[in-house]
Amino acid sequence: MQPGMMIFTPEEGDNPRSSLTALLLMAAERLLGWKQIGMFRLISAEGKRSPKLARAFHRAGPRRGIAGALHRRACAEGQAPDR
Repeated sequence: MQPGMMIFTPEEGDNPRSSLTALLLMAAERLLGWKQIGMFRLISAEGKRSPKLARAFHRAGPRRGIAGALHRRACAEGQAPDR
């Protein structure tokens, strides 16, 4: 598991609606934390002066996070091989 990954494990028999609500709240708290917002604002402000920095940030964060999440889901559903 990668450092900083979010782990959510609903208990057997949990209400699907409350489990999904808990997962989304956990994700929102992580994505909208002061540290994440500050970093995004900093990179956004510096992106025009340093396009390489903006591209590196996107590759290391948002793009990797989305691709990784989609790949993990496909693996869990048996639709993609593990890396």
